[in-house]
Amino acid sequence: MLDLKTKTVGFVGGGNMAYAVAMGIVKAGLVDPGNVLVSNRSKGKLQMFSKEGIQVTQDNIEVFSKCDIIVLAVKPQALGKGSKIVRSLPNTPCLVGAGTIMISRGNNLTDDEYECVKVLLSSCAECFECPEKLLGPASSVMGCAPAYFFVAIESLADGGVMHGLPRDLALKLASRAVMGAGKLALESDKHPEQLKDAVASPGGTTIRGLYALEKAGFRSALIDAVNATTAKS
Repeated sequence: MLDLKTKTVGFVGGGNMAYAVAMGIVKAGLVDPGNVLVSNRSKGKLQMFSKEGIQVTQDNIEVFSKCDIIVLAVKPQALGKGSKIVRSLPNTPCLVGAGTIMISRGNNLTDDEYECVKVLLSSCAECFECPEKLLGPASSVMGCAPAYFFVAIESLADGGVMHGLPRDLALKLASRAVMGAGKLALESDKHPEQLKDAVASPGGTTIRGLYALEKAGFRSALIDAVNATTAKS
């Protein structure tokens, strides 16, 4: 196994996703910020990295020449034959160590090299392996979904504020509800439908809320969102 503490990690591309992954691995203590180098054409985007002690450059070649492990944090159009590549699709919760990353192994990596990549990415996310042909729909479910839940959190908080809750409290309550529901769904052996039924008691408030969501097309809207993003991916 490669010792990541002795390795330098480079990011080509300095967008939000690169920041989430870079900060995720730094916060996990897997790599020191001084051993991370990020390149981007825009100086403005590099400022958020340099504030964290991460090295920055506007020269992609510098990243390739100095770093042992390269993260291509851009949308790939073509990859050279013979390159040692693991294609990955992360989501922004990597920033707080709660991310999800889909990975697909290229043909030219050794087992040790592939394991090194998995260890690196697993420091800030749960990694799932899948065939490359499934990366598109997988990204539509886990890559885009945080944005949907941020909208849901904001909307739930707005509803609470409408009925008198302070804004900061409403946001915390909605955020924790989403976080708790996800954790329960992951750790319970019950189907989400059963977990939903456990909340919706007969004649209660929750079933009325669920009815309102059904009337608004809540389920079909989420399915349509997955369809739309998969068609674009």
